[in-house]
Amino acid sequence: KPKTIKGYKWTLKALSEFDQALDKRSFEDINIDYLKDFCKFLEEKNNQNSRNIHMRYIRAVFNDAIDAGITTNYPFRSITIKQLPVRKKALSVGMMRTLIAYPCEPWQGENDHPRQGR
Repeated sequence: KPKTIKGYKWTLKALSEFDQALDKRSFEDINIDYLKDFCKFLEEKNNQNSRNIHMRYIRAVFNDAIDAGITTNYPFRSITIKQLPVRKKALSVGMMRTLIAYPCEPWQGENDHPRQGR
């Protein structure tokens, strides 16, 4: 899917910024220390959940490579990737009702809204 492809490209870009010699690396070159250093590199630009997404994409590549018989190296044995809770950004039903019922000035009426095309 396009969104998945975009995610893998995002991780590849981050890895390339972290490791200038990435194109010369093999699966055997990637170990737990390499992944920890990569996470430290990401700390400057990314929150914990974004770093975890990168790690999931890398782990998926390793899983596919193992399934295809390309490598037996699996540096994720002692790495736990845990999603942190995300604060909900949507308004509650009560807040929406308050917003809809909020008394507006006459010039703020729905018929005068420029995006409604009325």
